[in-house]
Amino acid sequence: YITLLQQVNEFLRDVSVLADAQRELVIINEKMNRAIQNEKSSTLTHSDILGDRIIWCREAELHMRTIIENKDLLIYHLQQPLIANFLTMHHQYHKDLIILTGELADNLNNVCFHIHLIEDHAQNSFLQRSDTYISHVTKIVTDLRNTLSDITNLQALVIGMIGAQE
Repeated sequence: YITLLQQVNEFLRDVSVLADAQRELVIINEKMNRAIQNEKSSTLTHSDILGDRIIWCREAELHMRTIIENKDLLIYHLQQPLIANFLTMHHQYHKDLIILTGELADNLNNVCFHIHLIEDHAQNSFLQRSDTYISHVTKIVTDLRNTLSDITNLQALVIGMIGAQE
């Protein structure tokens, strides 16, 4: 019975500790919310931030006034037919298009040089040189065969002349 009573007392202490911790958590949460509200409200009333916002609003107002004043001119330009076809794209790809266009221009400027390199490589390629060497060796072998045939014919002629004299 005493052990059970001790366990119940410990449980009640743990529950009261948890309840106190929960109250502290609620108080801390309220303080954090108040601090966040104070920070956000101070950005609304801070003179530098408010001054920047006022300047931006004045610039936006001036821009809108300019559009309203030049409304007729704007309508005129918007009603004109398109003079050329345009490639529409999202603004985040503009930098990539600029880089691509620059690389394409570089490649187009170097096309003649690249073609010249390809032609030189084709004329001086290993296969071309091999074909040249093979044809050269074939010519030398043919010349040697012809020379050997001439020597054989000469030898037969000499032997025939010697045999005719004896």
